[in-house]
Amino acid sequence: MDHDRGVRLPLTDGDPAIVGPVRLTGRLGAGGMSTVYVGDLAGHGEVAVKVIAVHLSDDEEYRRRLRREVDALRRVSNPRVAPLVDADVDGPAPWLAMAYLEGPTLHARVTGRGPLPPAEAAVVADELAEGLVALHQVGVVHRDLTPANVILTGSGAVIVDLGIARLGGGAPLTRTGTTLGTPAWMAPEQLTGAAVGPPADVFAWGGVVTFAATGRAPFGDGDPAAMGYRIVHTPPELAGLDRDLAPIVTAALAPDPADRPAAATVRTALAGEVDAARLAAPPT
Repeated sequence: MDHDRGVRLPLTDGDPAIVGPVRLTGRLGAGGMSTVYVGDLAGHGEVAVKVIAVHLSDDEEYRRRLRREVDALRRVSNPRVAPLVDADVDGPAPWLAMAYLEGPTLHARVTGRGPLPPAEAAVVADELAEGLVALHQVGVVHRDLTPANVILTGSGAVIVDLGIARLGGGAPLTRTGTTLGTPAWMAPEQLTGAAVGPPADVFAWGGVVTFAATGRAPFGDGDPAAMGYRIVHTPPELAGLDRDLAPIVTAALAPDPADRPAAATVRTALAGEVDAARLAAPPT
């Protein structure tokens, strides 16, 4: 979803006043398959409520996708992944409620104020890697880690929006001729239709960290088809990355998934426990 959750907008005439047990108080954003609201849930305080689009409520593929998001969130317990509070994926208007997180998205922070200072970028890099480790340990692949899906809270970066997450052993959520994800942050294997696993999240991590530290996506922006071509066929642009981050990000952005370090290895490299220079595989 392309929205910045730190921006709370008033409800419109077409918005519901209540979703399940949640009394809505504002709108946080909308994407192609859902709208996200903020509201009050008795016993939990403020929550962010994701409601599937009305025109998709009869589409079993989208319901299956939402069920997978709920399953994924219930399996993860880590401060770097937004916690699930409540959900109803089988009713006429499926929804799920997550803890409302105060703070801007990483996208909003960088586009509004510029790249993060090197020390802050390194902290965010480690926090995001921690979140990926937690996801991968329970067999969850996020598949859409982007700057818009990272909230910078007072206690650190938190990964949100597992709407196209895949659980280990589950069938991929795709339709013929389509890919799932946000083009600028997708791994080559997502674009070519190859198998997608945890290395795709590590690739996205490398792109998000590059954006956080430099203000640019490593493969540029613009037309999605052109970006996809660059991701598959050209090396990333990493100028401006701190010298400590650069070799780790380079390894994460290896075009071959087999050449990328695991998220746990990324964390050890960030901590200086392994030689980061040895992580970077030569281009293939």
